[in-house]
Amino acid sequence: MNLKDVLMAILCSILILVVSYGFGSLVYNPAPIEKNVYSVTSTTSGDVSTTPAIVQVEEISTYLADANLKKGKKLFKKCLACHTIKKGGKAKTGPNLFAVVGRPKANAIFGYSEAMRAKGGVWSIQELSVFLTKPKAFIKGTKMSFNGFSKVKDRADVIAYIKTFK
Repeated sequence: MNLKDVLMAILCSILILVVSYGFGSLVYNPAPIEKNVYSVTSTTSGDVSTTPAIVQVEEISTYLADANLKKGKKLFKKCLACHTIKKGGKAKTGPNLFAVVGRPKANAIFGYSEAMRAKGGVWSIQELSVFLTKPKAFIKGTKMSFNGFSKVKDRADVIAYIKTFK
């Protein structure tokens, strides 16, 4: 092979790419969407970043009496990807959850989202339950990507397990 052959191979490759791109544009030319398929309307008022979308969640205290710690520990494994729960444990993607019940929602030991800091208050058992139902609906703008526990019994089991770490 000489320099002429190498240059010819490069030019042919460029020509094939240009022709392929042009042909692809002719075959696949999507039209822009003129109208949204689904319209989204909001019925909330006030500061949307901290307004809970979940207005009513079952009272968790009635389920805590029958909570299953073994099941709570098993369900909590979903949380371990982002959280620790040991005293003095280092934060991961999410904060350490040791003694979280009764703790301020956004304290200085972790880089919480602005939405979480704006929410304020302390984590009560009921607020944890509402949050764990669907975190992004309870605090718009939270960094937590977990979809939540839809079953109140599962939330009770997890919260009962978390409460043992104090």
